[in-house]
Amino acid sequence: MSLTNTLAKVANNYSKKGEGVFILMDEKEINSFLERFPIADLWGIGRNHTKYLLSQGIDTALKLKRAPPKWIRQKMSVVGERIVSELNGHMAHEIEEASASKKMITVSRSFKEPKTENEEIESTISAFIERAAEKLRGEGRVTSQVLVFIKTNRFSEGDYYSNYHLVELEVACNYTPTFITAAKSALSKIYKPYLSYKKAGVCLLELSDPESFQPSFFKSSSSRQEQLMQTLDTLNKRYGKRTVSYGAVKQAAHTITQRQFLSPCYTTHWSDLPKVK
Repeated sequence: MSLTNTLAKVANNYSKKGEGVFILMDEKEINSFLERFPIADLWGIGRNHTKYLLSQGIDTALKLKRAPPKWIRQKMSVVGERIVSELNGHMAHEIEEASASKKMITVSRSFKEPKTENEEIESTISAFIERAAEKLRGEGRVTSQVLVFIKTNRFSEGDYYSNYHLVELEVACNYTPTFITAAKSALSKIYKPYLSYKKAGVCLLELSDPESFQPSFFKSSSSRQEQLMQTLDTLNKRYGKRTVSYGAVKQAAHTITQRQFLSPCYTTHWSDLPKVK
């Protein structure tokens, strides 16, 4: 798994050679693998574009990553531009909805304004977890692996920082509170104060069908959790997203709403003064 669909395909290619899930998150590690990844094997390129890129000396995914976006768009259209963008760690479509594959659900976002405070990032991560868990239940699946990642802006002054932490649950589930607790624990392992974080996200890995697990001693507890989640999902589907939610998630949603839909301050901010054309 990795930060984008294209990078996840690269990681998946290497995971087939080993066992379990291959996680590709660190910038240096990503570049190391892209340098050895043939352009012909890159997802979404196509045979004709591969021949052209090879004729231009672009024979690895790393060289494509470093190619000028404007030139790529001219030669490969918007599709090629999106691939290059994803090789650089930017989702072609930033995710507010969860993007899912058979083995993974990811929810992430690049922040318009960098976030520094742990509480603010924790609230945002909780909101991502809520959405991912809702998607997981919608697919009728469970998981025991919760991953959280954060990263600063590689183009800003100061050292670039990117890290992740994976939490293994004792029992696979699709219970949001359990995931939120795990995500907060993961964040505490990788968060560094005084840094300005540009992007964060969560991943639910190794998705499975509930039937693949033998009945446990805690079956009655799981049944109560399932009923609670069904009620929550039904209410939110009927009355609107996050009608019923968790405290940390409500705080994150409220903060986002405040910033995105704040009325202009015509009398106190020069930047909000109406412009006459």
